[in-house]
Amino acid sequence: TTKMKLLKKQISQKDGGGMVFLQPETPEDLWHAYNLVQDGDEVRCTTVRKVVKESSTGSTTSQKRRVMLTIQVTKVDFDPDVLQLRISGTVTSENDVVRLGAHHTLTVELNSNFSITKEVWDQIYLDRIDEATHPEQQAEIAAVVLQLGLAHVCLVTGALTVTKARIETNIPKKRTGYNSQHSKAITKFYEAVYQAILRHVDFQKVRVVLLASPGFVNQDMFQYLQQESVKREDRALIENKSKFVLGKASSGHKHALEEVFS
Repeated sequence: TTKMKLLKKQISQKDGGGMVFLQPETPEDLWHAYNLVQDGDEVRCTTVRKVVKESSTGSTTSQKRRVMLTIQVTKVDFDPDVLQLRISGTVTSENDVVRLGAHHTLTVELNSNFSITKEVWDQIYLDRIDEATHPEQQAEIAAVVLQLGLAHVCLVTGALTVTKARIETNIPKKRTGYNSQHSKAITKFYEAVYQAILRHVDFQKVRVVLLASPGFVNQDMFQYLQQESVKREDRALIENKSKFVLGKASSGHKHALEEVFS
């Protein structure tokens, strides 16, 4: 797994102050960084600043220059759509491009190095760095939200939910004399969910598999899973059936998962 790179860590044993130098490699790392940076911290990284030059004749030209800046943080924003962490504050390191005290916004993106300096690193922040730099220690949760004909198989790690499979099956309505079509379609749907769980859930990492649905769909699905895994001798499912937990969800849509965890 990719993980946040801890390039350097200098934290005083005596007073708990110091700096860490990090390189985020996944969206989850940026989320960790967003939670590490607090108002009053100092953040240092390379940035682009517009420099305006005035000539002796009074005409001005502007150019963009890459500079290394340190700012004292006043505001932090995380934009998950463009995967950017925007850190605003006042410049605390002197250089020939930007004056001390000027306002500037640093942008931290994937694979860009930056440092955070705190007067005191509380244990919660140190734990978060450990969690970010050793994600394999993080237990994953697998979640399947389903209604008849629609299911999402997702993996939840920390703050991030990733959809691994979306299953959609057309299930004809029950009609007198045509029940076999209805039940065949349901079996086909359960089979597709079964295969998706086998393919995407790594039971060595996942400690819980949540099956959430309206009504009794999750119970029927779990029953199908138990019967079929024994028939087919699918050891992964037989040995880990105690990890399955049944829960309520309003539908099989992905957003129903948020209700389950809230």
